[in-house]
Amino acid sequence: PSCTSCREPLNQRPPYGLCISCERALEPNTAPVPKSLMDQLDGFAAPHLYGGPLADLIGRLKFNGERSVATQLAKLIHSSCSNVLTSPLTHIVPIPLGRARLRARGFNQSTLIARQLSKRSPLALSHCLRRTRDTSPQTQLDKHTRRINVTGAFAPNRARVPEHIVLVDDVVTTGATMQSAAQTLRAHGAKTIWGIAAALTA
Repeated sequence: PSCTSCREPLNQRPPYGLCISCERALEPNTAPVPKSLMDQLDGFAAPHLYGGPLADLIGRLKFNGERSVATQLAKLIHSSCSNVLTSPLTHIVPIPLGRARLRARGFNQSTLIARQLSKRSPLALSHCLRRTRDTSPQTQLDKHTRRINVTGAFAPNRARVPEHIVLVDDVVTTGATMQSAAQTLRAHGAKTIWGIAAALTA
């Protein structure tokens, strides 16, 4: 086996697929939860800050199509956030992609991560949310425009929305996407919503 990030050979396979050097290079997220994230959420957790080996892993998943990386990201999340993935929360909901980006990429990275988290927890995977339109990539926009970009971009994908939800995304920056998704879910019956991401952009 080799390190998922630097590809150096490993004597044994560690829990996250990273060598000791890459694991030590992960920057723990010890910052307070940004206030902008808490308008619609009951809580938020991201175990690490975006950068270093973690940025490399997320980039390879999203842009190189290395789907197996989703398993490593889910393990990293679960190791720090397993206390969130319990009752009274019942369902894990991935942030959906727009149709155009889903066709181009071939998969939704948040769905892959959410599926692996569901396997490691008692929470069921739910596709109760959909994008109503394609939006511009958030990385190209400033904080104010990001919020406008995703306003009204989501709708329920089924008549009944679970009441107690964990929203999952790969990276959160301003939280505009997660807030918009949570607002839609609350408007259609969700009572408790936590947000979880593999990384938070400082």
